[in-house]
Amino acid sequence: MRFLVLVAALASVPAFADDPRFGSRVLEVQYGTSPRKGTLEGARAETVRVDGRLYEVRVASAGVDGEYQLLIVRGTIVVNPDPDLESQRNWNVVQPFLQRTCKGPFVVLENQLVDRVNLYIRFRCG
Repeated sequence: MRFLVLVAALASVPAFADDPRFGSRVLEVQYGTSPRKGTLEGARAETVRVDGRLYEVRVASAGVDGEYQLLIVRGTIVVNPDPDLESQRNWNVVQPFLQRTCKGPFVVLENQLVDRVNLYIRFRCG
């Protein structure tokens, strides 16, 4: 909550008011208010720490036999994220979950970086 107040206070200072890092987009990233978070019905969730960063990984059936959805939500604060770097970090986190879910090879059908830090993947085993 203190961070929220600090961001709101900085956004009212003229030097920071026009800086896009202090807009509502930062608050969305900080508090994970992406509409995709938590929308994987029937998902099993696991919290993992990789390279000192906290992630919540959710895996659920995609409704088709052998297809799954996976959502990685960054659990630590990110200010002005670099989408390429975040995507690379997310793929490092997701690999073991894909392999463990499929117990072998998999094919990624869809991947999307949400809010420039969270990763949504739909994949098929086999």
